[in-house]
Amino acid sequence: MVTVQLDPRRLRPADRVTSARLLLACVVTGLVVASLTGPRRTGPLVAIATVALVLDLVDGRVARRTGAASPAGARYDMEVDALLILVLSGYAAATTAWWALLIGAARYLLLVAGWVRPWLRGPTPPRYWAKVVAAVQGVVLVVVASGLLPRAASQVLLAVALALLAESFGHQVVQLRRLRPGRPAARRRPGISVALTLTAYAVLWLALALPDRLPDLTAGRLLELPVELLALLVLALVLPARLRRVVAPVFGLLVGLTLLVKLLDIGFYAELDRPVDLLGDGSLLGPALGVLRDSDGRVVADAAVAAVVVLVGALLVALPLAAARVGGSVARHRRVAAPLTAVVGLAWVGISASGLQLASSGSTTVAAGPTASSARRPGLPGPVTAARAPASDDAPLGPAEMPADAGSLAARRVIASVTATAASIPAAR
Repeated sequence: MVTVQLDPRRLRPADRVTSARLLLACVVTGLVVASLTGPRRTGPLVAIATVALVLDLVDGRVARRTGAASPAGARYDMEVDALLILVLSGYAAATTAWWALLIGAARYLLLVAGWVRPWLRGPTPPRYWAKVVAAVQGVVLVVVASGLLPRAASQVLLAVALALLAESFGHQVVQLRRLRPGRPAARRRPGISVALTLTAYAVLWLALALPDRLPDLTAGRLLELPVELLALLVLALVLPARLRRVVAPVFGLLVGLTLLVKLLDIGFYAELDRPVDLLGDGSLLGPALGVLRDSDGRVVADAAVAAVVVLVGALLVALPLAAARVGGSVARHRRVAAPLTAVVGLAWVGISASGLQLASSGSTTVAAGPTASSARRPGLPGPVTAARAPASDDAPLGPAEMPADAGSLAARRVIASVTATAASIPAAR
């Protein structure tokens, strides 16, 4: 059982703010129960939950400014946060995706695990990124509860939030294991640290250099210099440590999302000769799963969906971790990294000016003059090569022009192509 001992006669200003948030969390709980048993009360629920999240930014500042920060107050604040997240995740589980309940249950699952492994109940050093992840959970759950986004977009947001939470709790468990009583002092293994850092560089490099077409997947393309990786090195050098610890994982998360779009592009180009339309092609997913269930059975279809979810989660966790490790290594070895980054940047400028191609995370490459001949995503300016430009009679059909059966089969083929391509990409360990 979670207990926080506070003397009501000696509540400090920050504790009063936290108590107000607890009252709002109870009101949100009532609105969630009423919405699940009757007509939905989305407006009041979102408004009150938003106020509770905003007050979460206030009580900590009040405690620091009044010199009233204490372990008991911090624990009180954390448990109120956990209650609000649990209630909102329950609403998201009932309206959007059942697995969203894991977001709210994570805190309490760790408490239950602490009964079996007492070292899991120990204190951990403060980590700013953990506070950022906790704030992201609340914002995402409120956005999902508002119903402003399509169901598919809400599920993607929930998956990203759950992946970030899994990384944060995993880091906490690793720290607690290292700090557990009676554990012998760990020996430093510089070889493993160097190997992990090099792996982080390689994973980011491959994710950024990967093209969006299988014919362009060559050794020369993968060896091209990703401009975004150079930008990460510069940011790691110029940003202060606290801001760098936030910017680097966010950069990795954006790289992960971009990589997912590339994998979809590879499948769509291979089967439909066009890039994915993130807004219009969502209609192909349902028919594709229906065809997969009819042909291979429900178990195979559910296993395929689970594999895709695991793949997406792994990418959205591994790439932020890789970016954070790269940023940290650059900051720790600033004297060496600064001149090397300057030399690489000057080399990039020289190569760009000479017209040679450089890798970019989009569907184009940075180049000068007529060498930039790769196809552009529809809606973006740029030439299309004559070899890849389809004739008007053979132009690929968009999702709205395809018959239902053809769309189902095409989507299934796209999913197979994406899965095969993703399996060929080395995973970060």
